[in-house]
Amino acid sequence: MDHIYTDLSIWDIFRTQVPFLILHDAKRANDIAHSIMLIVEQGGYLPKWPLANGHTNCMIGSHADIILSDLIMKREHDSHLNMTQVLEALRIVANTEQIHDSRFDPPTYIKYGYVPFDMDEYSASLTLSYAYDDWAIGNVMYAAGLIDEVQEYTGDILCPATEIEHLIPFDYRYTEGDAWHYRFFVPHNTSRLVDLFGGAKYFAEELDTFFVRSRDWPTITIPNPYYWAGNEHNLFSVWQFHYANRSDLTQLHARWLLDNVYTVKPDGIPGNDDYGTMSTWYIFTSLGFYPLSGSSTYLIGSPAFDRITIRRNNGQCILTIIVHDNAQKNTYVERVLLNGEILSTYPFIDHINQLRCSTDSSAVQVDFVMSSTPTFNYH
Repeated sequence: MDHIYTDLSIWDIFRTQVPFLILHDAKRANDIAHSIMLIVEQGGYLPKWPLANGHTNCMIGSHADIILSDLIMKREHDSHLNMTQVLEALRIVANTEQIHDSRFDPPTYIKYGYVPFDMDEYSASLTLSYAYDDWAIGNVMYAAGLIDEVQEYTGDILCPATEIEHLIPFDYRYTEGDAWHYRFFVPHNTSRLVDLFGGAKYFAEELDTFFVRSRDWPTITIPNPYYWAGNEHNLFSVWQFHYANRSDLTQLHARWLLDNVYTVKPDGIPGNDDYGTMSTWYIFTSLGFYPLSGSSTYLIGSPAFDRITIRRNNGQCILTIIVHDNAQKNTYVERVLLNGEILSTYPFIDHINQLRCSTDSSAVQVDFVMSSTPTFNYH
């Protein structure tokens, strides 16, 4: 380990910044993971948000779970990561009350499968966050070959049947958001969420409404009651159209956000950058793909560059992205090529199987061919 990191706003950085480090500089991402595990070794528990030499208990969730899962699922963790120690730390945070930075009463959460509102006012946000965290823990268990134990960290989700009528950006029932924001916060299992909405058509319509209505609200001055580009729990929402077979809407709204929400002015980031979280969202979206943190999956978007080269891991692997027919009017992806061949997994691309260099080649090339009209199921 070259560097030890003692100030980690984990609620922010697990979504974009750490995944970008894993893509671009896995050594630095490993230093962060080892720093987290050093905190476990010296302090006994996975941190929620460490600062200097102490715990802050800041924000919600146990999202160090997702950082570790992201590194492990992409097989970028180095040989020095003690998997036995990692597994034990994950078990503790999910099942027992920690002295520092604990989840909400794990035995009660395990008993009910959710956080009761009469026991914690942020129950909805906590329940959704823990579901994502548990999915990440299950991924690590699976990677370790503990198939039976994986089942302890999976479950079902239920959505309210009544229509959301009120939009309160700081609704006391949620953490830094309202019911619309957290309505879609199931990044780890959007396919099941689509089913609970009544199918792909209805889900896509509601998610589209979420973005279209957000354009009528000031971006910076007040929180947006619909899609809020300036806060973390909404960052994955624009990518969820893929799960409803509407990749065109991901491309449309992602490009609009790049062009209208981010600017070169002093207030050009739509909120607190939060240790680079928002900036990294912009970088990934501009590249044309975005991570499902905690997994090896990226989702295809609408790239903003004509050409860009990423020298990964100090030049050991060169990723080149070339965008053909790129223009303001050409928002939509007509097709994607991976090393000259049609990307068969579109609109998804995998870190391990498709973006890592092989022993035969130290370079990967991704070509986007753009169009002014949506293209469906081209592969």
